[in-house]
Amino acid sequence: MVDEYNQAARQQHLSQEQMRAVRGNLLEPSSEDAAQLEQPDYFGFHVIVVCMALHHVGEPSELVRKLAERLDSDGSLVIVDVVAPSESHIERPQPAPDAGSAKAVASHGFTRQDMLAMFADAGLVDADVRWYPRPSIVPPQMGGKLQLFFARAKRPKASST
Repeated sequence: MVDEYNQAARQQHLSQEQMRAVRGNLLEPSSEDAAQLEQPDYFGFHVIVVCMALHHVGEPSELVRKLAERLDSDGSLVIVDVVAPSESHIERPQPAPDAGSAKAVASHGFTRQDMLAMFADAGLVDADVRWYPRPSIVPPQMGGKLQLFFARAKRPKASST
């Protein structure tokens, strides 16, 4: 997937400095790709966007904390994901246990309070969580419809003393 992303960037005539993907796992510091992620290039981001991925993470709070550490002062973390069934009121069947997507899902969504707590635990401020105004259509094997949210929080501004 990383190769395809990078190839698409090059086809758009974007240099590696402008747009690139790398493989890595912030939750497994002993992984073979971990050392690369400790380089200065992977810190000081103005914006980090996580889209439709957090529900695949076994420790979402820890990932949010690690991403927050990589933000620049006043940088924003934006997350787009699935609203928990308890708050979405969209009836959707659970995927069959042998479906590929079911095996990769760690959570079936997040509540507003889940997101606010994750942001607060990561030391982020000015958090906001908004639901997309209508259900999103997804493939039938994923339930047909999902309620998505947009969540954003910021790293506090550094003191200028």
